[in-house]
Amino acid sequence: MATMQIRSGQVIDGTLVNEDLSDAAGITPIKLATINANVGTYGSASQVPQVTVNAKGQITAVANVAVAVGLWTAVGFAAGNFTANAGTWTVTAGNVLTLAYTLIGKTMTVAFGLTGTSVSAAPVFLTITIPGGLVAARRIGGTFAFIDNGVAGTGFAVVSPGGTVISLLKNAAGTAWTPSAANTQVEGQISFEIQ
Repeated sequence: MATMQIRSGQVIDGTLVNEDLSDAAGITPIKLATINANVGTYGSASQVPQVTVNAKGQITAVANVAVAVGLWTAVGFAAGNFTANAGTWTVTAGNVLTLAYTLIGKTMTVAFGLTGTSVSAAPVFLTITIPGGLVAARRIGGTFAFIDNGVAGTGFAVVSPGGTVISLLKNAAGTAWTPSAANTQVEGQISFEIQ
């Protein structure tokens, strides 16, 4: 049987269905039904596209959604979040100037600022619980400012793999904090990877 060509003028509108067309038919976009009127470019430095796809793999809706980057979450005061490896680090709600964190992917940054706290029994480590019950994935450190019984300095904030606290050391030599009443201040921030 000879191959026959059917011209567009010979087809009654609405009588062909998808199954009648060859995979190589090369249907142009103008012949496709509009299923999403929101045409355009989506996404920017501060927004990402939110896409809805139907069972046929067609995009049926799209919208820009703002990306929440670098938003700080305040940590509510809890006395048990402040400890020491020896003696007691006494912190009240009134001592907390700042305690907040950001979490972007697996990177957490904790900002802390405490003033007028008391220390007893000369601990080497003052510790702050990592917010949200999260656990550090690897050892990392950073610096922070402190006042220890009236003397200012720069200390080291450290987290350890599998750790649940940020340890505050006066220096790399492990010099103990001076026991004092309402005269210990720490302020800084540390970024680290969580599990």
